[in-house]
Amino acid sequence: MWNLIEIKEQAKYRMIEILFQASDPITIETLAKESHSSARSIKNYLVELRKMISPLNGRIETSNEGVQLHLPPHVGIDHFQRQLIRSTPEFMLLEHFFTSSSSCSSSLSEKFYISPSTLNRMLRIMKEELEEYGLTIESNPYRITGEEHLIRKFYSAYFQEAYASYEWPFSDLSESLVKNLLEIFLSFSDIDKDFMDYHRFKINLAIDLLRSRKGFTTKVSPLLESSSSEDVERAALQILASKIEVLNLTEDDSARCVQQLVWWYHRYSRNHFLMRRVHDEAFNLEVSQTERIISDLSNYFDLPAFDHTAILMDMSLFLEQCRTSNTRNIIENHLLFRPRDYFIIDIYRHNFYYFYDVLEQKLKELFSENRIPLNQTTLENLIHIFLTKWDDLTEILFDKYSTCRILIYSHINFRHGQNIANSLLKNINRSISIEVYPEPLLSERQLSDYNFDILVSSTTLSLHIPQKIQYLHYKIFGPFVQPLVQQIDKVIAENNRRTRNRVLKMMESPSK
Repeated sequence: MWNLIEIKEQAKYRMIEILFQASDPITIETLAKESHSSARSIKNYLVELRKMISPLNGRIETSNEGVQLHLPPHVGIDHFQRQLIRSTPEFMLLEHFFTSSSSCSSSLSEKFYISPSTLNRMLRIMKEELEEYGLTIESNPYRITGEEHLIRKFYSAYFQEAYASYEWPFSDLSESLVKNLLEIFLSFSDIDKDFMDYHRFKINLAIDLLRSRKGFTTKVSPLLESSSSEDVERAALQILASKIEVLNLTEDDSARCVQQLVWWYHRYSRNHFLMRRVHDEAFNLEVSQTERIISDLSNYFDLPAFDHTAILMDMSLFLEQCRTSNTRNIIENHLLFRPRDYFIIDIYRHNFYYFYDVLEQKLKELFSENRIPLNQTTLENLIHIFLTKWDDLTEILFDKYSTCRILIYSHINFRHGQNIANSLLKNINRSISIEVYPEPLLSERQLSDYNFDILVSSTTLSLHIPQKIQYLHYKIFGPFVQPLVQQIDKVIAENNRRTRNRVLKMMESPSK
């Protein structure tokens, strides 16, 4: 959707992003290169950016060293992301199409102060961008058309990005009503609240209700159809109807809300999902494919068992969307800017690549076996499901494979060794586990009883052992501890590389 935003506005946002992330001044030349602009344009943009951030009590300073951005501590990059979206005429048009049922060329030109030719150009670009999401724009009146569930997902992503969690963008729907309905829905004990994005659910429910009010309905997902569903639906209907009754809604609104929450219950209920696996053999076989990926990864990396139902539920719904939709991009919750929790993907890609690479390969194999097209956006969404819903995964992998085990030997006494250990823990910004060798003398045979990566010694040692030996300077700070830090980094990198290679060999020879 970046093509909807003018090149100039893209460059200005990129400048803000670069300056926001930088701790030191950034030169005009660097800003020009990174934002694909000329140095002259950068200087003009800086004037405009100063005016833009002035109401925030922010400032941009320039010096011989470069440019620096100063913002109040409560202002984040998300402020500028929302500002960019909501000031873009094409996105303003898209929002208008959601709220208005009847719009013609003349009324749109008048409302947005644009000429008919400009409007036609904008609509042409918007149509091209919407094709990626399986949507288009019809005229007389202008409206977004396509599969209803895709329209809802598109607008859910838009409103999540364009508005902060404390804002309410729907003037014709009460926020308190949506909150009450959401609380009623969450009162079901088998709805997994630990993994829930409350703001996202609130926006989704509002969009579902508003579209339903206008007479638009979604097809029931095949995942929600089974002979075992009827009893569940009846029970959910009775409970929801009694709880919604106290909200004093009109008969139509009450029926609409009950039906919507029943549909949500089928979609997000753990009990319904588990029942579906028991009664629907074909569905269970599909879910088992994801379960095998979890089992393989657990075996490869020696991970403890956990309740992986949340991963299986999300994967089954996502795979079903991929099978039944013709759109290239299956939208989860963003159009332009990845949500903050998507940074976990980057963390794994760079710091836990040994796990990330194997997970990526397994997901590609899954899609290939099922003959489902897979692009990078879809792959990221799938990986996000695994990384955010796998219990304690980051902590376990970090402790297992990204922690350097240090054994400390003091030639003076055990207490001296403990003092060294405490100093290292305070002065080394690395993941390390430390054990102090308890005896005054040591030998190669005695060391074979210990599990460590680096032997840190307060005296020079001449031993023939496979592990690294590092003499420690008596000044345990700053440059004096750098040789040890470098050794730790090498050990962790080598452990990660060795782990990845071992797992890849296991994948190539599953029978061994």
